[in-house]
Amino acid sequence: MERFAIFLRKFEYFDAIEQRRALAFSCIGSDDLITTSETNFTNIQKMKGKYGQKRGVIIYHDDDTLATALIGKQGGKPLGSTNWAFQEMAGLSNGGYKDYYPLEVTESQKDTLQNNNCNFLDQTFGAIHFQPGQTTGGRDIERHGEYIDVIRNIDYLQTRSEEELFRVLLDSEIVPYSDDGIAILESEQRRILKEYGCVKGQEILIEDSIETDFPRRGEIDSSLRNNRTYQVGTWKAELAGAINNVVIRGKVFV
Repeated sequence: MERFAIFLRKFEYFDAIEQRRALAFSCIGSDDLITTSETNFTNIQKMKGKYGQKRGVIIYHDDDTLATALIGKQGGKPLGSTNWAFQEMAGLSNGGYKDYYPLEVTESQKDTLQNNNCNFLDQTFGAIHFQPGQTTGGRDIERHGEYIDVIRNIDYLQTRSEEELFRVLLDSEIVPYSDDGIAILESEQRRILKEYGCVKGQEILIEDSIETDFPRRGEIDSSLRNNRTYQVGTWKAELAGAINNVVIRGKVFV
């Protein structure tokens, strides 16, 4: 089960078991998030530091329950099946459904929020939805916001890989430190990526892009072999991602 850490102004919840893979959500109604002054930029950086770069999710809103409503809606969906952007928001409050509304912001202020890797509620064609579905940083050296679904999907693949490869060691009398033994590990890693990352309708990876590189025994330093450690296997694959913007041009003629 995927777990979240929810950091709100009134209470905190944290599951220590999955601490290293937790996401921290915070609703902040501060005008610092929509103002481009140097002082406010510094304040935003402090907020990012408090809530974590790669695993912090800041939402520009003054209702703390919006974060829990978002997690409640998204948290139980199969990995790879959902984009956190464009989610229409409603939550439970005092036994009944609660609607959420955007705070009043200009288009320029929306740009400022996105430039600061902050999320917000937007209204388009009458639909109120969550945007843009990013964390406070971590995508690259410039700390552009990573998409929440990307973080969760990679966590999912990493967890499944750890579990399934450990199961190989448990279920085998021995995995020999030979070319054949290494081939077992490589084959298992490829199976894991395809089985969990390439499910139709829940694609995390592009299946044809999966590549593995597991050097054989003769290429590995003797110190690693003596310690019975295999740590040089690698894989790479292209993320399926999602479409968040659509531009279509047309031409009519007579």
